[in-house]
Amino acid sequence: MRNLYWGETHDNTYQAPDPEFSIEGHLAAAASHLDFYTAAYYPYTSPAFKKGGHPSEDKGRQPLNVERWKDDDIIAEEWDELKRAIRACHAPGDFVAFAGYEWQGDGTWGDHNVFFNSDDPPLFREDTLAGLYSAMRQSAPGAAFAIPHHTAYIRGFRGKNWEVQDDGLSPFAELFSIHGSSEGAAFGAGLRSNPFLGPDAEVGSISSALLSGRRIGIVGSTDNWGPLPGVYGQGLAGVWADELSREGLWEAFAARRVYGVTGDRIRLHVDADGSPMGSVIPAGSESPRMRMSVEALGTIDYIDVIRDEKLIGRYSPLADAAAATRGFSIQSDGAGDAGAAPNGGNFDGDDFQIRLEYGWGPPANVIELDARHWSGAVKCSGGASIQAVSPCFISPGQRFIFAGPGSTEFTFSGPTGQDTVNRQVQNAYVLRVKGPRSGVIEFEIDGMRHRASLEDLHRSDSVLWDRESSAQMIRREFSVDVDKLYRKDVHFGMAYKAKIHRAVGSSGFRKELTWRDQLWDSRPHHYRVRVRQINGQMAWSSPIWVE
Repeated sequence: MRNLYWGETHDNTYQAPDPEFSIEGHLAAAASHLDFYTAAYYPYTSPAFKKGGHPSEDKGRQPLNVERWKDDDIIAEEWDELKRAIRACHAPGDFVAFAGYEWQGDGTWGDHNVFFNSDDPPLFREDTLAGLYSAMRQSAPGAAFAIPHHTAYIRGFRGKNWEVQDDGLSPFAELFSIHGSSEGAAFGAGLRSNPFLGPDAEVGSISSALLSGRRIGIVGSTDNWGPLPGVYGQGLAGVWADELSREGLWEAFAARRVYGVTGDRIRLHVDADGSPMGSVIPAGSESPRMRMSVEALGTIDYIDVIRDEKLIGRYSPLADAAAATRGFSIQSDGAGDAGAAPNGGNFDGDDFQIRLEYGWGPPANVIELDARHWSGAVKCSGGASIQAVSPCFISPGQRFIFAGPGSTEFTFSGPTGQDTVNRQVQNAYVLRVKGPRSGVIEFEIDGMRHRASLEDLHRSDSVLWDRESSAQMIRREFSVDVDKLYRKDVHFGMAYKAKIHRAVGSSGFRKELTWRDQLWDSRPHHYRVRVRQINGQMAWSSPIWVE
């Protein structure tokens, strides 16, 4: 079976003048938690781009955001610097890096990320997508892709024009990013976070493209500009490839063996009669047998089967057996499917997931503090052991040590910043743990301790908070003794806090499903799968075409 690799395909760099920016440091941050990285060098400038990043981060009045190509000498210098850094950090088998840039042209064709399977690629300064495609064919044959993103914005104004599309040069598209979802109006909230580019329109959606006959795969990626490529919650790409190398990934890109997630690294494998996502298979006399293998990072809410952009099957392990399978034929080899407990799967085995999250604390609009440097350890005893660790990083600088499956100890460290109530700042790890009910897990997070059996962890979550340091801070900064306060909620509110989420049993996070189309008519169809966890995290497979 192929391996699953996780990467960032849309991380904007060199977007704003910033003498403190280091591409080498940026790539090191990517390598700390990703398998691969495709740069999105930003060759445009605007009066609104100031030191520190994106115009959205500046609360003061800004100039009109009129973008244009940077001067040729600036592009040449920055592009060469990026390519040198990419070559230096590229390490097949450990971390794979591709040079690339964001292409917008004259703003009327839809934005694309162009990246290359070569060490010294050109940068095509073209104004039209037809011109870009032509330059790619002539100057980088077989070694360049142009990936559309935030496709559902208005056509002609930075949204994708699917009438100008080469499925070979643009084999997949970005469905989810910091902008939101381009899946389509029938499936989600759309693109809601950028008032400058919004609103979105159905004609540019991924769903509309698939209905028009386009053969495109699906990824998620951040479209971010901050210090951490692949930041949690803004999109990530999963790739099924034979090996972690440029050649292995490139072959998987071309074959559309890719899929997108919002943040949690949901392991999703889909095939039809043995052909994986992205495939085109011949139609037979009966519906192909679809197999869906899902290993979520939390309790699964539902698994959708979508045919020709209509929802025709939904499986929910949280529903009773009749509701879970009503209207279509579906089977599962997961234990405890009928009535899996809403609290995170039945206690029906020895396989669990535990999410450890940290970073709550005093907000920046109350007290200004340096970044909090967290450290902690998880130790197992009584037959329990850690099988896998999945990072969910918001802040750069996170480090962890995990010796591998079967380890009884896991350690981590890293900073979290301050913000107001409007932005998440918590980092997290999801640990997969095997062991008997009596197995014991000990948590130590910045001096806060919690010890519990797997059975107890499955029964309830736990919040840890630093009572003493909170009282000292309030006394030092505000001359207030918390013991004398009428209301004690400020004591908790100003404390640093961590959460050990309720352990999820295997019937809650792992499913192996098979399905056949009960309305099969031998006409051309495409099928894709969508997964949602109860915490809102999602995954979307690339389609399989039956023709």
